[in-house]
Amino acid sequence: MVGSLESGALEDKKAANDFIARIDKDVDRMTSLVSDLLELSRLESGQEDIELEPVELRSLVDDSISMVTNQVLDGPDILSKIFENVEILGNKQKVTQILLNLLQNSVKFTPSGGTITVEARSNGGFVEVSVLDTGIGIAAEHLPHLFERFYKVDKARRDGGTGLGLAIVKHIVQAHGGAVYADSVEGEGSAFYFTMPLLKTANIEKN
Repeated sequence: MVGSLESGALEDKKAANDFIARIDKDVDRMTSLVSDLLELSRLESGQEDIELEPVELRSLVDDSISMVTNQVLDGPDILSKIFENVEILGNKQKVTQILLNLLQNSVKFTPSGGTITVEARSNGGFVEVSVLDTGIGIAAEHLPHLFERFYKVDKARRDGGTGLGLAIVKHIVQAHGGAVYADSVEGEGSAFYFTMPLLKTANIEKN
C-alpha cells in the first residue's frame, strides 16, 4: 500500500478508488477476524451466555436458506427436505449462525448447477441436521482438522473468510450439548452434520 502511495496512485482517480476499496476490504476482514476471535474465546471459556428455548427448526432452516440464496447470484440450488416441523431446545440466533456458516461454506465449494440439501432426522433425544452438497469434496486427511481454528483446506484460496467459522460452529453446537462432524468424498461432495437436543418427538423424515 505504501508503494501505491509513493507511486502517485492517489493522483489517479480510478487507482485511488481501487486503493481505498482494498483498504476498506482489509479493514472489514480485520474487523470480522477480531469479532470472530472474541466470540470463539468466549465460547471456549464458557463465558458466552447462550439462553436455550423452544425453537422451530424448519423455520430457521427456511430463513437461513433464503438469506444465503439472496446473497448468491449464480450459485448452486439450495433445498430443504425437512417436511415436518420439529422443536429443538436451542438459541435461535446461534442455531441460525450455525446454519448460515455451513450453508455459506458449501456454497463456496459447490459450483453453479450443483445442489445443497438440508435434511434432519431424529436420533434418540436429539435431532441430527445435515447439510449435504455436490461440490468438489474434501480429501480425507483434512476431515479431522476442519473444526480447528484457522484451518483451511485450500490455503491458496482467498475467499475473505477468517478461518474461524467452523471452529465457532463446533463450540456453539457443544454449548447446546450436541456434536458436529463431517464426511466427504473428493469429486462428489461433502456432508456436515450437527445434533441438537430434541424438545418434542416428531416424525421429521418424509417417507
